[in-house]
Amino acid sequence: MMCSFSKKILMLLIFLSFATGVMAGNGDDLIRQQLREMYGLDSVEYEIEILANGIESEDIAEGELTVKAMLRKTPLGLFTLQATVTREGKVVETAQVRTKIRKFAEVVVVTDRIKRWEKFTDDRMEIRRAEITNLREQSIKSFAELDGLRARRNISKDAILTLASTEPIPVIERGTETLIVYNDGLCRITVPGIALEAGM
Repeated sequence: MMCSFSKKILMLLIFLSFATGVMAGNGDDLIRQQLREMYGLDSVEYEIEILANGIESEDIAEGELTVKAMLRKTPLGLFTLQATVTREGKVVETAQVRTKIRKFAEVVVVTDRIKRWEKFTDDRMEIRRAEITNLREQSIKSFAELDGLRARRNISKDAILTLASTEPIPVIERGTETLIVYNDGLCRITVPGIALEAGM
């Protein structure tokens, strides 16, 4: 019984070694390298995951593999390529490769819920590396960018702060007592009043 168990483990190890060898041999690393060179995707900011690689050739040398995009689009999210293996001037194999490209950046992230019109404080935020692949608004990357700003809307915990989620802090809040001034150059009239809305 022990012998049978050992055989199963040995077979599993052989299978895993074979699978790893095929994955390493079918050009995944070369595809990532070419994608980075084609689009200037540095390895700190972008992560490239190979979802499916139809190339069956193994032990591909650097000059033997070329890739091109299937569609003209920004290399973000799901991204399909056509990979071609050429040896001695002849095309050996052509196949589709599906990738997923993620973009990351050091951004300001909210560590506690912030309500609409609340001022930003350093103790409720932190700078963190976060995925911004699907972020449609301009992210805020430093606390200094938040000087003189407050929350334009409710912001949930762990949300990335964006420019669109902020607004300038008003000089006068709605309902504040203020001084109304009329000045036409010849005469000046002042009278106390109440601000009907917030303003700068």
